[in-house]
Amino acid sequence: MLWSPLYARTRELDQVATALRRPDAVGVVLSGEAGVGKSTVLAGAASQAEAEGFAIVRLFGSRATSTLPLCVFSSLLAESSADESVERFATVRRALTDYRGNRPLLFAIDDVHLLDDASAVLISQLIRERSAFVLCSVRSGEPAPEPIAALWRQGSMAVCEVEPFDATATATIAAEMLGGSLHPTLEHELWTRSAGNPLFLRELILGSKASGAIAAADGVWRQQGTLETSDALGDLVTSHLEALSADEQHALCCVALSEPAGAGLLERVATDDALIALEEAGLIVVSHDRRRTIIRLTHPLYGEVIRARTSHLRARKIRRELAAAVEAYGARRRDDALAVATWRLESGDVDPQRFTAAARDAIRRYDVELAERLALAAHEHSPDANVTRTLVTARHLLGRPQEALDAIGPAIDAAEPGSDDWIRLRFLEGLVRFEGLGHYEDALEVLREVTAAAPTAGTRRRADIMIASAELLRGNPAESLALATSLRDNDPNDVSATAVYVKALAATGRPGTAASTSDAFIQRAGSGTSGLQFVDAHWFTLLDSGRIAECEAIVTQAWEQATDSGDRSLQLLAAFALGHLHHHRGQCATALRWIDTATAMAQLSSRAPGLGARALVLAQLGDIDGARAALSDLDAMTYFPALYFEVTAHRARGWVAVLGGEPTEGRASLTRLADDLIERKFLTQAVRVIVDLTRLGDATTASLRADAIHDAIDSPGLLTMLRFVRAIAADEPNELMAASDELATIEYAALAAEAASAARDALARQGRQRDAGGCARKAAELIAKTEGGVTPLFAVVESVIPLTRREREIAVLVAAGRTSRGVAEACFLSVRTVETHLARIYDKLGINSRAELADALGPLMIGSAA
Repeated sequence: MLWSPLYARTRELDQVATALRRPDAVGVVLSGEAGVGKSTVLAGAASQAEAEGFAIVRLFGSRATSTLPLCVFSSLLAESSADESVERFATVRRALTDYRGNRPLLFAIDDVHLLDDASAVLISQLIRERSAFVLCSVRSGEPAPEPIAALWRQGSMAVCEVEPFDATATATIAAEMLGGSLHPTLEHELWTRSAGNPLFLRELILGSKASGAIAAADGVWRQQGTLETSDALGDLVTSHLEALSADEQHALCCVALSEPAGAGLLERVATDDALIALEEAGLIVVSHDRRRTIIRLTHPLYGEVIRARTSHLRARKIRRELAAAVEAYGARRRDDALAVATWRLESGDVDPQRFTAAARDAIRRYDVELAERLALAAHEHSPDANVTRTLVTARHLLGRPQEALDAIGPAIDAAEPGSDDWIRLRFLEGLVRFEGLGHYEDALEVLREVTAAAPTAGTRRRADIMIASAELLRGNPAESLALATSLRDNDPNDVSATAVYVKALAATGRPGTAASTSDAFIQRAGSGTSGLQFVDAHWFTLLDSGRIAECEAIVTQAWEQATDSGDRSLQLLAAFALGHLHHHRGQCATALRWIDTATAMAQLSSRAPGLGARALVLAQLGDIDGARAALSDLDAMTYFPALYFEVTAHRARGWVAVLGGEPTEGRASLTRLADDLIERKFLTQAVRVIVDLTRLGDATTASLRADAIHDAIDSPGLLTMLRFVRAIAADEPNELMAASDELATIEYAALAAEAASAARDALARQGRQRDAGGCARKAAELIAKTEGGVTPLFAVVESVIPLTRREREIAVLVAAGRTSRGVAEACFLSVRTVETHLARIYDKLGINSRAELADALGPLMIGSAA
């Protein structure tokens, strides 16, 4: 456990230090909830004060000594000290005077609310006499002893709130404690469960590590099961609850089993006096959400411990009471139905209709595990078509397609062919066969049977939209576009048809037109256009069109809104979009973080795209072993992704082969992939593969493919990428720099840097060293905007800027303002030699004066660090 206990406590320490220097301040109160780190901050601040010359008296309040006058000062007194309180009072004062000597005195009091009255009076007297300064901690909601509290009320003492850590600090501390990086899912879970409380975080990590709920693989800690608290934390929480009355303990259990719950609900199952007592004891907090009063436990881990230590029968009884109380006033709120169904499920009271509706609600909230539990309980009691569809949907989302088909088969057999139930079940069967098993032809056959049997035009239209989507996903964008065009022409306001149309149009190499179409649709339908499929289509057409800054603004806002609202489906889409966005920019490390976040949030059936993207980014970072591991995880999945998503994994395999020692096979596989995509009219993906070929050393082959598809592309972003390919193949420096400028304009920094680096090499071969130096500086500036990358084109700065060690030394000194004579003296050279070196440096960097040298060296230093 290497992390510093004072990590991220600069604000609190600075506040204490400032108060110590204020002539009008006599003390600082550190206030915060239990376990937040008050004692740690107190100890750190006292140590700093001691280093500055204060005489520190460390005192510790406790319930055991809170009734024993001056007992906390025992360490200062001899065993023979008088027992009379008055004489003992004077003795303590003398002992303190002797201890301090000529130094200022500082009392560091932990848990001042547990200090005995006599000690509080003595300390307050010394403070009022300006003979001492006090630094004390107090738990939020606890009253300090009156003599200390009076100073507080008078404003003589500063109050410093010791806050829980934020998500970033929590993740950093957890990584330090575990000695490795954390998977985004584990980061999120630790932050959610600990709420940034250092004590709770530590015990949560210790408990989960001991139980095997978290484990490390390849230096990354991942969640393997439900996080568990340590016994120490359970004992700590239990100790706080021992003094509660029976009514108060019952009320606390009710809160733990229902939080966050409305005050009206809890007042129906617990007494008012018990709830008031819990609030005054700091065990529950009351907040307001619009017109509703919400009650929850002070800290999430209180609930973990209370629920774990509540007997099964007691919990069952309370859940029934909670469910009955909500049902009694009509379950009017949006969350009520799911809450009641969950309580009924836990208490063994099955209501198939209620459970089915609640399961669908759980799916919408992305709590698919709960959805399956509810649907399975309903299905075992009453296996009708409605319940079956809900159960099958949950199992499909959980990545268990065969179990889903096993459940749907009997329901299809029992339904009348052509009926509404039969059509809905066959729809779902087609979806599971396609998305879950990758059985494309079987899925399309099912959907065509539905189309033929559908009694209404609306049902046939739904089937056709799904067929168009399936054709796109399996790698036939031209067929998908033809059907989607017809569907959209019939109803331009249909969100689903427009989404498929936009995606298919973009896939065939026309993301510019697709983006314009989605822009117009949004303008016509309003910015609140619903449908995640359409949102996803709009974002990615913006990316493919080169409108990266616009896309980033929209997606970042969507991520923040989804995070605030708890919309995990929108969060998932936004995380994937942000991962791809940063990947476009060449910011692979940031891209990887977002991709991992999205993959961790996805259900099993939708993680394959994330694993493919992870493998590609890791390969481009030079982590071949990590890329191979991601591909191995992908191969082990029972879910077979559609070609629409498989392309990324195929690209990753090509990168791994080339950079892993099999360049011929890697380039050949990418060439075959590019040809297949071109034949299928899957041109947007083909452009990316062609660029891969160029970056991995086969620009000639790539350029031929670029020529073949150039006229079919309408996106400025894609056309600039093709210009890059042609310029690399032609080895023409002016065209390379033009391509670099265009790529930089649309924020494709990595490709822009590679083009500038290639221009530098071409110019150097032509003997144009001064121009080559200018290109080298441009490459370095662009490299500084990326987060690393490994390709044959991506030169490190030392080779991009061919300064010798002596030239670099002279350049830095001159840039710092030294004259030639000053440099000569520092380097033990003649002035003439320095001037000769400077002339060479100017040529290599493509500059003409000392004034330009500092600017030229700045990005190089950054690039070298990168």
